[in-house]
Amino acid sequence: KHDQKLMDEAREQIKLLDNLEDNNFKILKAINLENALNGVDVKQPKLYQNCPSTHLRTTVTPSGVYICPYWRGKNDYNIGDLNKMKFSDLWYGLERKEVMDRTDISVACDGIHCLRHETNNKCIDIKNKIENNKAISSITEFDRFI
Repeated sequence: KHDQKLMDEAREQIKLLDNLEDNNFKILKAINLENALNGVDVKQPKLYQNCPSTHLRTTVTPSGVYICPYWRGKNDYNIGDLNKMKFSDLWYGLERKEVMDRTDISVACDGIHCLRHETNNKCIDIKNKIENNKAISSITEFDRFI
């Protein structure tokens, strides 16, 4: 939660962004933006231990690679440094495997409102259906960022 004065300033800046939109330029806002600006906690228990989205949302920064944007800058979730290694070595390497194996999402991400939570639940559901030889239904829009 942030200082309300800062959130009010952020709200004013966001209103200015809206004026930039036209037929060729759109502003995409976080789906949880209003809750964040209003200091509302949104509970989102994770009933899964592994995060399928970490394979799709790996975050590459100048100072290292992290399993997820929420964990950038946190050494416990750093899986390598592309300044010192090839991406394929990082991706298939021991460090990434160790971080992924020891990270229990139900614990590590319990206090985080994750934008990928619905994606994770859907991916886990699809995987379970495949493993149990059940039909998978399709929908036209699932996740605009994946």
